[in-house]
Amino acid sequence: MITPDTIHKYGYFENTGKDGQLPGVDIGLPIRFEKTSRFILGFIPIWPFTRYPFQTDKAIYLAKLNMEHPLQFVCGIEFAKIGLLHGTKLQIGKVMESDGGSIPVGLQPFIAKDSFSASFLHHDGAYIMNGLWMQLPTWPLWIFRKLTRIEADWLLYWMVLAEGGTLLCAKFIYNAVNLGGWAVWKKVNANTRSI
Repeated sequence: MITPDTIHKYGYFENTGKDGQLPGVDIGLPIRFEKTSRFILGFIPIWPFTRYPFQTDKAIYLAKLNMEHPLQFVCGIEFAKIGLLHGTKLQIGKVMESDGGSIPVGLQPFIAKDSFSASFLHHDGAYIMNGLWMQLPTWPLWIFRKLTRIEADWLLYWMVLAEGGTLLCAKFIYNAVNLGGWAVWKKVNANTRSI
């Protein structure tokens, strides 16, 4: 549940709607599917030849920022730990690719793929662009702030909490991206795909 204390401590998203809709970003149908290895936790009998991890299709979406009312995150006091002032606004690039939340199939009954869509979108942006656009509370101009992988993962942790996630859920998501995100970070670290 989001309370005034949560907003003050972790921050909040601006230009979001209800029921998981993000009017600040246009995310249409998938632009392509990529083969990816996914782990399924728990025993799911499909056939004796099932192997873990196995190949699945991962949908890739093109996210376009609504520039009239863009989706933005306003930082709370926790963000001082990575050098971001309370009240700093963060924003993704105008156009970028995203897979939403990379939640393994076996965990989707507990954490829905789209349950923290604004957080996942900002985290994808931080990984793809190696940073996010930032507006300081005392300065009207937007500047690009480069982020390390650890900073991007901490952003996701605090954003999930700001979207109403529990501490257990946020810690699980943080540990999962911390464990499995290195390959993606290494792949896109030298290649910016944002317009």
